[in-house]
Amino acid sequence: MCRMLQNELLEGEECQMLQKNEKIILSLQWRLQKKSRKWYDWIMPVIAIVLWGLTFFNIDMLKANEQMNDITIAFCILIGITVLAFVRIKFHSIIERILKVILFIGIPFLCMYLIEFCNDNTVFGLSQAIIWMNYGCYMAVLVLFFGLTGRVKGAYIGTLLFCAIYGLANKFILLFRGTPIVPWDLYSLRTAVSVAGNYEYSIDRAMLITILAFVLAIFFVLQFSHVRVTKKRYGISFATSMIALVVTYVALVPTEQLELWGVSRNLWKQENAIQENGVWLNFVDNTKDIALKKPEGYNKKEQEEIFDQYETKELTKKQKKNRPTIIAIMDESFCDMTSWVEEGTMEVNKEPIPFTTSWKKNVIRGDMLVPVFGAGTATTEFEFLTGQSQAFYPSGSVAYQQFIHDETQSLASILKSYGYKTLAMHPYYGNGWSREKVYPLLGFDDFLSIEDLKHQEMIRYYCSDASNYENIIEEYENRGDDPLFIFNVTMQNHGGYVGDMTNFTHTIKEKKLGEGIVDEYLSLTYESDQALKDLVKYFSKQEDPVVICFFGDHWPKIQTSIYDRMFPDVDEFERTVRQHTVPFYVWANYDIDARDVGYTSTNYISGFVLEAANLPLDPWHQFLEEMQEKLPAISTVAYVDEDQEIHSMDEESEENEAILELERAQYYYFQDRK
Repeated sequence: MCRMLQNELLEGEECQMLQKNEKIILSLQWRLQKKSRKWYDWIMPVIAIVLWGLTFFNIDMLKANEQMNDITIAFCILIGITVLAFVRIKFHSIIERILKVILFIGIPFLCMYLIEFCNDNTVFGLSQAIIWMNYGCYMAVLVLFFGLTGRVKGAYIGTLLFCAIYGLANKFILLFRGTPIVPWDLYSLRTAVSVAGNYEYSIDRAMLITILAFVLAIFFVLQFSHVRVTKKRYGISFATSMIALVVTYVALVPTEQLELWGVSRNLWKQENAIQENGVWLNFVDNTKDIALKKPEGYNKKEQEEIFDQYETKELTKKQKKNRPTIIAIMDESFCDMTSWVEEGTMEVNKEPIPFTTSWKKNVIRGDMLVPVFGAGTATTEFEFLTGQSQAFYPSGSVAYQQFIHDETQSLASILKSYGYKTLAMHPYYGNGWSREKVYPLLGFDDFLSIEDLKHQEMIRYYCSDASNYENIIEEYENRGDDPLFIFNVTMQNHGGYVGDMTNFTHTIKEKKLGEGIVDEYLSLTYESDQALKDLVKYFSKQEDPVVICFFGDHWPKIQTSIYDRMFPDVDEFERTVRQHTVPFYVWANYDIDARDVGYTSTNYISGFVLEAANLPLDPWHQFLEEMQEKLPAISTVAYVDEDQEIHSMDEESEENEAILELERAQYYYFQDRK
């Protein structure tokens, strides 16, 4: 009885306090007072202090922008963050409801504005229709988090955190790779994490202000009162939100409705697409390209009739007796940079790749268009091994992780059918690009990664090419009776160029640019060149026949500002072509038809290997041999026609019948033939 009376008195006091508080529009409380602090009350002041330090550390960068007073903007935001970090604001219930409604409308626009600003784009530079579609995409994120949390406050914080992380990550990817985040990058997350520690990170003014603005918005939302959610209410909000999102997505994205409303499709140049479509809308629109589609005008019966013309050839007795050891080396970030930059922009103390530039005896060589720039090793690797062109896959996709789930024909499986033992080698972690899963499907008997290799002398952070080649020689000398095919992917020249390393001396000095990272990269290619020279020297002395194929996977990713100084007067398309061109070499320690083939592309190189090895071509390579007459080279950015003219893929590819012919044949042979 006494207890019940006591409870009634307490409830009466609470009612009086609530009635009193209802008359107050807002009240301010010291956030760190003992009675009412929550877990985030301790974290918010720490974050504020860290952000003040980050801003002062980058004060010179903020001063450098003459078009906008970034310092004023940054410090105004910091003052707001500091106030909210140390002072808790209690709003009148009606005021809080109004603010929540305003934020429901405003947060999607705020996220859109900040992400575009962070990625050097402007919302108001987009068309009105594109702005509204972007707004709808950010609203979908807000609805998603409302469904996941069941709370308005949770939805706001989740949306702001997600958009902040996504916008900053997209900017870093643009800086390192030159292209934005695409849906299939999720497959490559583990590979990206494995090499992320070898890069240097810095933020620019847009990224700093974006961070401050997102933190201010999150701190403001944290002022709202905490609302308990029942299981029933949570279930209703979750089900309603998910149904709305799925129905909207299915109705708009796969049906090409966004394109009808003005979204442009630029699969070849995603960095340009985000400037036209906005960052998040472009990502959402790309989700429909996760699966492959049949090419325009595709007819399976027609393709069957085409490939019925080619026969699968057996080895002759002479071919079987003289099967050479075949070694294919894809050298990380190897290119002939000084030959392709604009004349007069670079001056080096000596030739960076003296051996390969003069390598002509018993060598098939040329300029090879690769599908990627700065990153994406597995894509070049995929083109070489399978003879397929990435041009017919979604831009930025990684076939290894997205499309190879069953046994797929490759150079390895072809050579295996000819009696070869097939071995893949890579002096780094085996799970990168899902290689440990994909290689067996491509026909490799074994895969040796860094954990399995004996020789591991390091240059900078990675196994040197010279040490890597010692492992190749060891495998050759212990090859047994069966002929051996080795596919080797190097790591020595991988990105993360910082200019000074204690375990690496720069032998190449570039005098005009004055950039240590350029010296470092060129010195690395010199080491690659000399290591290859020693490897060729070793195999030149072997009596058994040997074929070595050597090529780079892509150009290095260094700062755009440095590349701008290398190509001051070169138009964008020509610069893009140059930065997608690397040398290739197919050499034998016996007489072959040596020649310079000019421009070619990665998907054709395995055919040159089979030619040099005097082995029969399978039906796919027979088709490619004929296709080379009509289409000497094709990549994601350009193609070369039969008159040796170079064209942009995104402008003229649909008008070239040879490209359509190759696209249909590739889809049939690798996707539909089974």
